[in-house]
Amino acid sequence: IPSVYVDATDRIVEYGLNVTLNCNVTSFPIHSYVYWQRISNGTTTNITSSQAGIHGVSNMLPSLTILMIKSADSGLYTCFALNIVGTGYSDVVNLTVIGDIPHVAVGPTIRRVEYGCNVTLDSNVTSFPLHVSIYWQRISNGTTTNITTSSSTTPHDTSLHSALTILKADFTDSGLYTCYAVNIVGTAKSDPVDLIVLGGIPTVEVTSGTVDILYGHNHTMFCKIVSVYELTTVYWQKMFNGTIENITSDNHGIAGATISRPSLTIVKANPSHSGQYACCAVNIAGTGQSNFINVTVFGEENYPIVDIDFNQLIVHYGDSFTIESSVQTNSEFR
Repeated sequence: IPSVYVDATDRIVEYGLNVTLNCNVTSFPIHSYVYWQRISNGTTTNITSSQAGIHGVSNMLPSLTILMIKSADSGLYTCFALNIVGTGYSDVVNLTVIGDIPHVAVGPTIRRVEYGCNVTLDSNVTSFPLHVSIYWQRISNGTTTNITTSSSTTPHDTSLHSALTILKADFTDSGLYTCYAVNIVGTAKSDPVDLIVLGGIPTVEVTSGTVDILYGHNHTMFCKIVSVYELTTVYWQKMFNGTIENITSDNHGIAGATISRPSLTIVKANPSHSGQYACCAVNIAGTGQSNFINVTVFGEENYPIVDIDFNQLIVHYGDSFTIESSVQTNSEFR
């Protein structure tokens, strides 16, 4: 029967490489057939030259070459050769494939950052085999976004570092961040990091919910603003009969509504000042708004009504003229 020899009985190989298990056959009469057999997890598989992903396993070239070896190729291999006398076989070759999907580790799984500040999420990736690509994924409000980053390593080092830096974080940056690493074996991911953006829009409070102002009098509605970040604008908003009007320090008949003096003073109130008022403050994060104040101006009926008969008068230079007016008033103002 044929004499069959292998040159090594233990082989440890890296995932993804091409590996040759050498086999030599001496036979007289000449052997007519060669095959290999693999035993893995209790299952025996015959390997012939007709199978995909291998080279060799022929009478002329009995050695077995496995292309792009993977973890499932680990096992006990035996080379067989047949002639008309019988079957010979080699010693067993114990083939172990090393390498796995990467291991991805992140730091704290909850990170908090102040609005407008920078934050860096770090991950460390251990991978064998090497040749790793790394990216991050953010899930926010049901939307998934892939984010590519740079990674650093040294030659022949199996450990890589990836840092995702978010500049001037805002509320849209809040979400779950996961680091993914890919090598030839497959893809692995880290635990998700929950990024929470804190701070933000100003807190705005007013001192009263209902105000009655006597016609012709001044009244101040006080506004208190608390903001982590510098204010850029303060204004008031007035709503009356479904119409909204923004009131700034430039409006006639008011005072205040500025960053240094956010309270609003109505000067010489009249019925047009009636409505609902809210104090608004703006910073880099957005706009904060107070509750509404219901303002009613009353007492107009007690004031005199003055009227004239015309709105234009033409006279010659040097002539005398008279403008007639009528006054309606109640007894309180006579």
